[in-house]
Amino acid sequence: MKRYDATTEMPRHVTVSEHAIGASAGLAAFIGAVCVIGGVHMDIAWKIVAAVFVVPVAIAGAGALVRVVEFAIPSVERRVGFDINGDGAVGENIRLIPVHHRDNVSMSGSDSSIDAEDLRYMIERLDMDKQTGWATREWIGETLPSGRMIANAEAAPYVEFIEVLERCGALCDRSERSKGTLRMAPEQILAVLRL
Repeated sequence: MKRYDATTEMPRHVTVSEHAIGASAGLAAFIGAVCVIGGVHMDIAWKIVAAVFVVPVAIAGAGALVRVVEFAIPSVERRVGFDINGDGAVGENIRLIPVHHRDNVSMSGSDSSIDAEDLRYMIERLDMDKQTGWATREWIGETLPSGRMIANAEAAPYVEFIEVLERCGALCDRSERSKGTLRMAPEQILAVLRL
């Protein structure tokens, strides 16, 4: 029995810069040929060909710059704590998706979820002026509206609460040695999360 190799090689993705350079070279060659056939003097022809080559590359470069700025804005917003692009979120505008069979909120791309009333209760206890309301010691032993009790900082629902604050850009610079900085008032967070 003859065996066949069923694996196929994935085609290589062509980048925007490769398209731009290819288009520029092709367009410049075409314009160069038109100039030669039309009898345009070479002092003028090479300037026309150079301009035609540069324009598509410049447009692609401007497009690439716009994309870099789009990706950089959320990072800058988290650092300064201000919504620069007006999308209603400080940092990435991460959608929170309500799970339809229960009144829970889950992060897109995450398996964890938190009860919407618990999340609202926890957010309402935040105080941006005093920078309090999310530290572990403030929540251990607390019973939430759903009846769940926060036993420790490594378990639900406290972990999900912190993840929501970080993903929506409300809590920044949090690490093992730092509790972080709250950059949004509870009302702003609830508006961003549509709670």
